[in-house]
Amino acid sequence: MNICTNTKFLFILTSSDKIEDRFLYDAEICIHTIHGKGVQLNDIIIATDSDNSMILAKCPSMRGAIFVSSQQLLEEIHSIECENLIILTDCHGSIYGIDAKSPIKPYPFTEAIKNNKVAKNVVVFFGQCYAGIYNWVDVRQEEKNIIYIGATGFDSSLSYGLSGIQWSANISLIAFFNWLSDPKDIDGDGVLTVMDLYKYIAVFTNNVTDDIEKQQTSKLVDAKVDLRLAMKERGGSTDSRTKLEQEAIEALENFIIPHQDPWLLNAFSAQQVQFEY
Repeated sequence: MNICTNTKFLFILTSSDKIEDRFLYDAEICIHTIHGKGVQLNDIIIATDSDNSMILAKCPSMRGAIFVSSQQLLEEIHSIECENLIILTDCHGSIYGIDAKSPIKPYPFTEAIKNNKVAKNVVVFFGQCYAGIYNWVDVRQEEKNIIYIGATGFDSSLSYGLSGIQWSANISLIAFFNWLSDPKDIDGDGVLTVMDLYKYIAVFTNNVTDDIEKQQTSKLVDAKVDLRLAMKERGGSTDSRTKLEQEAIEALENFIIPHQDPWLLNAFSAQQVQFEY
């Protein structure tokens, strides 16, 4: 599929409350990327529960895109006319689904895609937390290729300060558009497929989480050393806490081991659907 020909991009930036700026900035940098590749703004749809004027004030490069609400989302997916549809979620998620005024659940979401009579290739990237609830659903459809890629399984989706980006960005979503900007034939079969895209996302994501874990482990070691020094300074007394000890305990309590394994649903179609430029 050619991303500039008979292809539409749908960004899901919905929220039951105020959308966080970081999600908007993620989408803006991605839109800037594909627009630079030749995708027209009127082929980009943004589903949001926020005020459009507020979004455009923060992200002027979205001006010209089509806006719909979360209440209109499933009907939009069902009725959109294009051969290739790429859907990306960048918002909060939970066991109840994609966060929106009314949570968007896996079954009706998938059925809306299946019932679209025009789209032949549909690639969906789930960037929200607990994206794994969209895995292991029935995406089989004789008339079309439906491929799901999840940033994470039943864990939180990580945002992080990546090089060259000034906010805490969704690492897997950025990987998605890094590949679109500079596609690589990962498996060496001579064609650029959704499988190549998925493998790139998975490697990129795990490299970043490895870096986070190294930094977290280093902080943990430092915190343990600081705690022992603080205890030694006051001779093991527990009457009061020094500032050093308080900071060390806070670091220990906030220690996390990042865990984010991207997943793919419908590997056969992922090997068949090719990107063209």
